[in-house]
Amino acid sequence: MKLRSWSYGAIALSVMMLVGGAAQAQDADATPDLVPDAADGAAEGLSPGWHPLLTVSANFALSHNANVPGTADGLNVNFGYLIVGGLDFVSDTKEHEWANDLSAQLGYSRTPAVDAWLKSSDTIDLKSTYLYHIPAVPWFGPFVAFRLTAPMLPGYDVRPEDTNTYSLEPGEELEIGADGNPIDPTNPAVTLDGTSDKVESYKAGEKIDLTGAFAPLTLRESVGLFAIPVDKRPFKLDIRAGFGAWETFVRNGYVVADNEDTANYLELQQMQDSVQLGPEIGINISGLIKDNVNYSFNALFMQPVYHTADTDLEGIDLLNMEFDFHLGVKLWEWGSLDYIFKAYKLPMIYNDW
Repeated sequence: MKLRSWSYGAIALSVMMLVGGAAQAQDADATPDLVPDAADGAAEGLSPGWHPLLTVSANFALSHNANVPGTADGLNVNFGYLIVGGLDFVSDTKEHEWANDLSAQLGYSRTPAVDAWLKSSDTIDLKSTYLYHIPAVPWFGPFVAFRLTAPMLPGYDVRPEDTNTYSLEPGEELEIGADGNPIDPTNPAVTLDGTSDKVESYKAGEKIDLTGAFAPLTLRESVGLFAIPVDKRPFKLDIRAGFGAWETFVRNGYVVADNEDTANYLELQQMQDSVQLGPEIGINISGLIKDNVNYSFNALFMQPVYHTADTDLEGIDLLNMEFDFHLGVKLWEWGSLDYIFKAYKLPMIYNDW
């Protein structure tokens, strides 16, 4: 057997452009104080004034497989970009701090298995936070925050085989009759066929529309207290607790909610707009090691005590959870290698990780 696989032009490039100086002030060898004498919230030691920052990353990979067992023959292409920007302000007295962050990520891929371009990543995340550092305890004080998150482009799914989809309303579950067709939810004695407006047929490689541009879009407003008990170069701990309001606008979008027991159909669950109010807590751990390794870990929990969604979920089952981890290794003055992991569960949008 003749095996051959070749690839070229595999590029993973991270270009960093510092539009302003963002100083890290504390001595790397100093022992962290549990209650530091001063803290600036976004970055310890920032001088008064504006502090902009911009990081641009791009990736491109191209490979071709031929006669490799377990792999489809053909061309594989991946490309995308990641933009991370910030604009922070610290007042002359260092009592007032305004932190702004914007990240935008988009990626596409194409494989021999599916004759279509697929989105591998698509998100925009805008955050704006005001913090007031109490002069007597500058590591502690109130904050007000706003956040916007959404995908930028329409969402879709593509299958390598012919597919029949079944559209479910919020909270609806698909039931299959003895003939293999879905049971009419309005009349359990009747099964639906391909003529139902709930059933759509798609050819292999055809796009199954799910969501529009900037949908689902979530707005978040928070107010509460922050505490930064440790703020040193290798380790910073930032804790925020308060009350939040989340508004989600899905614009009649759908999410894939396939049930393996219904092999003849691919279920699409319709999402619903919702408003949530409840307490939330966020934890951020970050640091810089030896000037070329940086890391961060974030966790966010929000428990709704009021919501407008039509759902049977109650209590702890409504808990929103988000986690993300970032590890960056600076290889050159202009480039770095980064690993990013994100996981979230937002039951009001879709009750799964």
